[in-house]
Amino acid sequence: MFGVTFFPTNNLSYHVMLGIAVIATVTLFMYDITAMGLLFWWGPRKIPYSNRFVKAEFKAWFKLGSRPVDPILYDPKKRNYVEKIIPSVVVSFWTFTILGSFLMVTGLMLAFPAQFFFFYYIFNPVGQLLTGVSGVPFALAIHRLAAELLVILVALHIYAVFVFKLVKSMITGKRDERTLT
Repeated sequence: MFGVTFFPTNNLSYHVMLGIAVIATVTLFMYDITAMGLLFWWGPRKIPYSNRFVKAEFKAWFKLGSRPVDPILYDPKKRNYVEKIIPSVVVSFWTFTILGSFLMVTGLMLAFPAQFFFFYYIFNPVGQLLTGVSGVPFALAIHRLAAELLVILVALHIYAVFVFKLVKSMITGKRDERTLT
């Protein structure tokens, strides 16, 4: 536009640098969760409860039910949490994990097809079966779909931060939590 280009014609190097930055961030995040013993709150056992909570949130959003109570609860006698995170965060975490995995795998397939040829053995039959297209076009389609879904998930995540009034606690590090009495 007007002789100005915002992105270079070949943006592979930018994609690779961004991918490395994302992989490093995810690695540090997972290390932090594991080292602090928070994996209990995010684990797969929490998914069914989290899905029920998200369903209740969804119904409340469309005025088909009441808004669920903020489940974070602290027990001062035991000096421990009964519930430490909002259950929809568990769904977000696992959705980010799945989408991120698809983005990483398909991104590596597209950037380095010779080195990651073995993933094509999985993607080619699936692509041929579902769409009639296999190889690079199918990997690119999955990569773009995962990226678009990730952007939508981030937007929903930002919305949820405001709905549950978490902005103040993100800035100050303090949150008024319900306590068990």
